[in-house]
Amino acid sequence: MGYAVGISDIRVTFSDGSERDCLQKIYPIARFIAAGFAGSVRIGFEMLNGLAFQLRGAPENMAFFPQEVADCLTPLARDVFQSFPPEERALHSHLMLLGAHPTVDVGIPGVARCSVHILRSPEFVPAISRIGEVVSIGSGSGFPPSISRGTCKSFCEPHVTASGRNDGNWRKQPNTRYGHPENN
Repeated sequence: MGYAVGISDIRVTFSDGSERDCLQKIYPIARFIAAGFAGSVRIGFEMLNGLAFQLRGAPENMAFFPQEVADCLTPLARDVFQSFPPEERALHSHLMLLGAHPTVDVGIPGVARCSVHILRSPEFVPAISRIGEVVSIGSGSGFPPSISRGTCKSFCEPHVTASGRNDGNWRKQPNTRYGHPENN
């Protein structure tokens, strides 16, 4: 158990400025690894295809370490990005990598440490988000998140009993829909 949440729109903007809601942008890539993209659709799909190709062939009972996947994605992403013509690169490319660590927990047995890495063109250096941090990619990433860090922190605070001890349960705050099961 453990989770990272990825939410995407399905909107595409065409070269003539028209828009259409028609495209899934987040995909499972390997066991416990998902990736999403923003920016150039052509570059984004090529990035995800390249990553899936690199991670193919893992035995069914094995999983990748998210940080290692993010580090390995950097040179692939740079090469893919540079292989496209300048007019396509001008549309940029952002990637979001979501992963659950297969062996490291959050200090609670059975609750996996999860991570979210953001990689942006042209360098694609992985930036890991803080636990509970709401991050975004694409043209909407300049806007403030719709959920505040305080709301997310209160959502995932450990439940403390009257004796002041953590009973190991996470409490869900009323009127919240998501969060992260670890708190820093």
